[in-house]
Amino acid sequence: MTMTIEQEVLDATCDDWESLDQILLSVRFEFASEHYNPDNANVHYWRDRNPSLTLAKIVSTIKTLVELGQLEARREDRCSTTTVNSEEVISGWFRITKAGRVILEEVVL
Repeated sequence: MTMTIEQEVLDATCDDWESLDQILLSVRFEFASEHYNPDNANVHYWRDRNPSLTLAKIVSTIKTLVELGQLEARREDRCSTTTVNSEEVISGWFRITKAGRVILEEVVL
């Protein structure tokens, strides 16, 4: 089953606080192990699995999920907020809420 961008972002934030960089890696890229060598763990790369998923779309989705109460947002100063602008998304941290978990479980189960 293919997940929507909203579901991908919720999934990326379901275990702990995540930054935009971490969410971007999770929803747009996948670890490519073709060149992985356990003796040199740095020899691998991230494969772009969804090039149509732009950074702007991810930022917009995070803002929407925060406004819907499906993501909790924490600013750089560690204050929680229920709305975020694009700058706050870039520097903020996010995690799934109970409402977001309900949405995600509908897809996973």
